[in-house]
Amino acid sequence: MFIGGAVIGFVVALLSRARSRVWVSLGGAFGTFFGMAGMLVGFTVLAPIFDIKSGGVHGGA
Repeated sequence: MFIGGAVIGFVVALLSRARSRVWVSLGGAFGTFFGMAGMLVGFTVLAPIFDIKSGGVHGGA
C-alpha cells in the first residue's frame, strides 16, 4: 500500500516536473498522503484480526 502511494507520487512528480516545481512538491505530498492512507487502511483491516486472536488467547475480554 505504502509503496503504491510512493509510486503514484513519483509518477505524478515526473509528469509534472516539466511544468513547475510546485507540481513536483504537490506530487510528493499526494504520494505521501496516499501512502499514509494505504497504511491506515491496512491497519484498520488488520487490527480486528489481531484483536480477535488476542481476545481468543485471553479468553475474550
